[in-house]
Amino acid sequence: MTEFDHINLDQTSRALICKACHDSPRVWLSPLDKGLSGSSVWLAQWQLVGGGRSKYHVFKIGNKRKLQAEYQNVVDIASVLIQGFPLMTLHDHSRSNIALLRQEFVGGPSGAPKSLRQFLNECSDTNVIKKTFRRLYLEVMASWYTESAEVPNSGDVTTSLGNAMDRWVAKINLPAAAREIGHAELDKSLRRYFRTGLADMEARIRLLCRLREEIRVGPVHGDLHAQNVLVDPKGGLHLIDFGWTDFRWRLVDFIMMECSLKFVVSPAHAQLQDLIELERLLDKSWGMESTANFTGLKKLLHGKKIVGIAEAIGIIRSCARKCRAVRDKEQYRRGLILLTAALSSIPTLINRVFLFHSLGYHLAAIRGR
Repeated sequence: MTEFDHINLDQTSRALICKACHDSPRVWLSPLDKGLSGSSVWLAQWQLVGGGRSKYHVFKIGNKRKLQAEYQNVVDIASVLIQGFPLMTLHDHSRSNIALLRQEFVGGPSGAPKSLRQFLNECSDTNVIKKTFRRLYLEVMASWYTESAEVPNSGDVTTSLGNAMDRWVAKINLPAAAREIGHAELDKSLRRYFRTGLADMEARIRLLCRLREEIRVGPVHGDLHAQNVLVDPKGGLHLIDFGWTDFRWRLVDFIMMECSLKFVVSPAHAQLQDLIELERLLDKSWGMESTANFTGLKKLLHGKKIVGIAEAIGIIRSCARKCRAVRDKEQYRRGLILLTAALSSIPTLINRVFLFHSLGYHLAAIRGR
């Protein structure tokens, strides 16, 4: 019988883990920093026949149909683009609709990895933060943005923004999210800061969805947020969770990471006016990667963490231009507005009060033009 070091597992999960670990006598599990998905995700090792431990693996346990689709995304897209993509296997449970996706972790045996979110919460060196995000987009994901015969279905297309962001636009329900926060007070606050109410914001988002744009389409991870990038003890960066990998607007991989930094990584108890100041300074410093100055944020409550987030977002926006994922600042802003609105439907982890005010800020910026 397999011995688990974790007791918070149902029988189906235990059976799948045993199958993935070749019925090893002992399995070591550590929950990974996940929270926006219905699946459970674990860092796993198991005892080998000779008594040693296996390499680290990432186990994702969830809906069989979704994991089958993710496995196919890996076969068709991710493994083609990522040199030396780690071994991935799918294990299903014959008497349920649950499966386990096993991905070998290529970071080596030097220690357990952490999520990019955990890394940012612990790192106080902004130069290291900036270097990490440059490497993510310009090195780790460079092959995703390279035009070649191996990357079909890439190029410029003209379409509505609603169609370009259809998967996310379908989730937008601002009234429902506002009710859960407190509609009257939220509307009052938005009017105070941006002279716009919830009904007006919703109407303008609908207009934005109908706007036709020329966009750059190509392979995208699709869910590239700070919990889907693992950092190994030597600083190496590794992607996990390819459930949304597809050929779409390349901007998605940049604005998704920006949103995760602002609404998930940012200090949960930071003052709202400080987070709005973050948006203002980011807007002011657009295109000034080498000269952007966020030091004024240090005096704020949780200022050091907010500065790190600002520096990271500055690099993300710069890399979006370098990778030709977006045409200009205002096109980036329009994509950012639609994704931000879609994320308001997520009830956990997301700082939805800041999210609504960020949405108000960017809609006001468009109106001002």
